[in-house]
Amino acid sequence: MALEKLAPNLTVEDVNRTVEFYREVLEFEFVMGVIEKIQGIVTS
Repeated sequence: MALEKLAPNLTVEDVNRTVEFYREVLEFEFVMGVIEKIQGIVTS
């Protein structure tokens, strides 16, 4: 069975740096994020 999708939900110190790593190094696509203070969903 092949993995088709992955949705990590991680708590990190530097969100921008982490997203950049996932996008640039691992070639993941940013689809959605949650803003901590608002607890709203941000989509690309």
